[in-house]
Order: sequence, then C-alpha cells, then structure tokens
Amino acid sequence: MSFGHPKQFNVSVLLSTAALFVCYGVLYLCNLLTIYNFALALFISECTILIYRLYYCYHYKIFSFHGRTPAAL
Repeated sequence: MSFGHPKQFNVSVLLSTAALFVCYGVLYLCNLLTIYNFALALFISECTILIYRLYYCYHYKIFSFHGRTPAAL
C-alpha cells in the first residue's frame, strides 16, 4: 500500500526492477546463471524495496519506531 504516497511507491517498484536487472546483468557477465543466484538476485531486489520503503515510512512518520503514535496524515 502506498498510504497516500503513490510517487514514492512507484519509484520503489522501478528501483527494485533496476536492481534486479543489474543483478541479472552481473550474473550474465560473470557466467553465474544458476537457480540459486537468481534467487539471490531476487532477494537483493526485495531488500532494495524494503530499505527504500522503510526510509520513506520513517521520513513521513507512517510507522512509529519509538513507541509513539505517528503524526496525523
């Protein structure tokens, strides 16, 4: 869910896709095309989304990390 921030949500999807293609490119150039490396590339891509979205959740105070309630949206 984008919680009222569709631009950041869409950018996170594009960033993840770019990270996945970069990982695939590195795997291809190094001739490391195995099912395990594809899984690792997907994991790296998903971690990219996680870090990006956590940053914006913290930035817009969507979730509270300190036990306080989030600011009114």
